[in-house]
Amino acid sequence: MQCWLDFSLKAKFMGQAVYEGFDKRYERIIGQLVTMIDGAEKWCR
Repeated sequence: MQCWLDFSLKAKFMGQAVYEGFDKRYERIIGQLVTMIDGAEKWCR
């Protein structure tokens, strides 16, 4: 996903502010997924 965001920014399909907003949300989602994976025993009973 981040490579598509980088490409879109470089190709000027989106501005810097939009890019940063999407990138920040993506990082948060990835962080949540990592937390879920690290605590998989809570999710996979």
